[in-house]
Amino acid sequence: MSYPLVKVPKPKGKRVKRSRTPLRKTRLKKFNKRRGGHAFPKNVDLAYRAWIRSLPCILAGRFRSGVVIASFGSCTERHYCFGRVQGCHVKSRATGGVDVGNMYPGCARAHDEQGQRGIPAFQERWGVNLTNFAAGLGLKYQERGGF
Repeated sequence: MSYPLVKVPKPKGKRVKRSRTPLRKTRLKKFNKRRGGHAFPKNVDLAYRAWIRSLPCILAGRFRSGVVIASFGSCTERHYCFGRVQGCHVKSRATGGVDVGNMYPGCARAHDEQGQRGIPAFQERWGVNLTNFAAGLGLKYQERGGF
């Protein structure tokens, strides 16, 4: 048994008038270009960032114990670095975090995991204190007189 096809009218909704180039994007491009591409240019220290990226990942070769696998029980998980070393912030730049004393070196995998899990869970999982580690790196950088 076949049913006849009946045309159903489209519901009438509000028409939104859209411009071809959004005004906000063009303003942001000009604003960021003037600031050198940074949201808070006063907090940026390019030499410190380069020095952080020259260090090895904070989790390189680190083991995490207590991983429970159903068939094998408890075992250890090792961190394998993936990607280039990045400067990872403890306090985000959007909240006004400066670079010196607030960054630590982390590979792309560690940086992604920190962003997904959050800093407290990341610190608990790998047994590191990012705030103290970043502060220690900041002191070491200032003792050397910067670059």
